[in-house]
Amino acid sequence: MKKDFLLDIHTHTLVSGHAYGTIREMAKAASEQHLQLLGISEHAPGIPGTVNPFYYNNLQAIPRNLYGVEILHGCEINVLKGGLLSLEQEYIEKLDYAIAGIHTQC
Repeated sequence: MKKDFLLDIHTHTLVSGHAYGTIREMAKAASEQHLQLLGISEHAPGIPGTVNPFYYNNLQAIPRNLYGVEILHGCEINVLKGGLLSLEQEYIEKLDYAIAGIHTQC
């Protein structure tokens, strides 16, 4: 039986350091798959090659709707030893959501 998905909120673009699509390419692909919502959850500092926290200061430049797909701003934040997070609160407050990640690189 085929399942229809409405959203994908754990996605990365080329700015995460290991994916290869742009936000526009990801949104177009989401539209072609009939998704209604796409969450871009770039990796927080700690993963090699990922964005500088400054990236989160400019999220307002990203359209909230591309190709008929609603875009959410997220982050996969690393949980470090002692429960510390790899992204400071001032940047977390700019997000629509966050995903907790535990990576050996951090």
